[in-house]
Amino acid sequence: MATITREEVLEKIRLGISLRDTDLSWIDLNNCDLSGADFAHATFTGANLRKCIFNKTNIEHAFFADADLEGSTFTSSNMRHTFFQRSNLIHTSFVDCDISHSSFPLARLYEAKMKNITAHQSTFIDSELEKSTFINCDFTNSIMRGTNCRDCTFENLTIVNADLRKVKFMGAKFLRVIADNVLFYGKRPWDGISDTTTDWKARLPQDSPD
Repeated sequence: MATITREEVLEKIRLGISLRDTDLSWIDLNNCDLSGADFAHATFTGANLRKCIFNKTNIEHAFFADADLEGSTFTSSNMRHTFFQRSNLIHTSFVDCDISHSSFPLARLYEAKMKNITAHQSTFIDSELEKSTFINCDFTNSIMRGTNCRDCTFENLTIVNADLRKVKFMGAKFLRVIADNVLFYGKRPWDGISDTTTDWKARLPQDSPD
């Protein structure tokens, strides 16, 4: 359980006091402005963070397992090495953030928006990304195995040396995508091999002719 109250958290943020390593499990911070806060290595297990604002917030190495972040916005925030297992990230927005080395296993990001995102070595195994939008994102060396990307939009996307096995791309739109050495196939225990000679652009869904 959280070691401090909602009011204490907001007061510390107002005073510029760091909340690093703080246990905020199951805390209710619904609809709070958490801009500028330092939550590095903090724990948010089961926390209610719906419609929160994270602007220039440091959540590096933070732990958000089973947290509810629906409708929240992350802008210009440090999100490296952050863990979001089974978290609710429906309708969330990520802009100008670094989520490299972060993990989103089994997370729900339905209709999420990511713009100007660095996501090197990020992990989205079995995540729900249906109807999400990705603009100017770099997923180099990332793992998205088993992810649902139905009806997603990918624009100016870089995805190199990535694992996309079992990803569902039905109905997805691809505009100006750089995809190289991408692994698309392979059966359990995920022992497929990459075919670097393939023209991956030919594998991407094409727009229907007018």
